[in-house]
Amino acid sequence: MPGTSQQIKYKEIRQAIAQVVLPYVALAALWILLSDHLMDYLVTDAATRLTVGMLKGWFFIAVTAALLSLLLYRLLRVSMMRRGAAEDAWAVLEQERAQLRTLLDTIPDLIWLKDLDGVYLSCNQRFEQFFG
Repeated sequence: MPGTSQQIKYKEIRQAIAQVVLPYVALAALWILLSDHLMDYLVTDAATRLTVGMLKGWFFIAVTAALLSLLLYRLLRVSMMRRGAAEDAWAVLEQERAQLRTLLDTIPDLIWLKDLDGVYLSCNQRFEQFFG
């Protein structure tokens, strides 16, 4: 059974979140594992280790901020492109509807639309003029 529109939206939201969170988690985990070992290997003095640890933390903030900015930019760019395409499609649809309405209203024949129960749903201007 195909998913509902709401389920598809939630799936897209979860995928978008994963595209941001998973790279962040991977980078953070690698950073913690590798930078601590590298610092232990390169720095032996306790005072210097404290300074390097603080600088390492600030550098981590800068790197993750850049990563999050890049990932969010990519995600929002795709979202904006989709929105723009949807707006363009809606504009084309509205233009076509206006053209069809104009066509129906300028045809001299009587045109009407009923549902299965015989209830009038729509008609052209000539039909309205004829039947009132």
